[in-house]
Amino acid sequence: MKDFEDSGETPDGAASSGKQRKSSHDQLGKTVLATDADDMPVSELGIFGRGKFHENFVVAKSSRHELPIRQKTRVLFDMLFSLKLKEGAPPPPGFSRDAVELLIVELEEERRARDVAKHLLYAGAIFQEHYTSLEIDFRLHMTVIYGPKVNPKETARADFGCLVFRPELIFLADTDIGGLLSEAKEHLESSRKITRLQLYRLLSAPRIGETLDPELLRLCLG
Repeated sequence: MKDFEDSGETPDGAASSGKQRKSSHDQLGKTVLATDADDMPVSELGIFGRGKFHENFVVAKSSRHELPIRQKTRVLFDMLFSLKLKEGAPPPPGFSRDAVELLIVELEEERRARDVAKHLLYAGAIFQEHYTSLEIDFRLHMTVIYGPKVNPKETARADFGCLVFRPELIFLADTDIGGLLSEAKEHLESSRKITRLQLYRLLSAPRIGETLDPELLRLCLG
């Protein structure tokens, strides 16, 4: 079977440099964002900019997930998080306590038009797999994190008519190194955790060797 994306291999079978960079970028994101994330408050991910739904949820399970699509291709999510309500927290308006809440996080080293189609495919695969009854309340969230080399400039929009597809977009190139370092120091001095996204920004920041205090990094990782 073929992955949805190109294999990234050169004619001699070796991985291309772009594929190697993406693999490294993927591995860093999965290590920072998903390691030991089970039962972690979703707010500690730090990746949500719209609404406050995440304050009432914890991660039930995180995984790299694979789903078959018509037995001809594979859908490989970078990260899939199953969410659950905190003990005693109210469910979202209009949703029951046993609603299915899922979060896809995709890591992209570059921004391409065909990725929009890929992300739509992923969302459709999740619906097909998990939305199995009209009696089930179901919500799917998607966050796409673009690497530090992607310019977060305005781009053209894709209009799907009555279908609204609005993933959370995060550009690591937007990172304010000085501000992020100050914020991380304040969190550490007050014994508060920095978010997974803040740590990921620190590790992914351009010119990181010239700006990141090794002692601060050690504390962050601790």
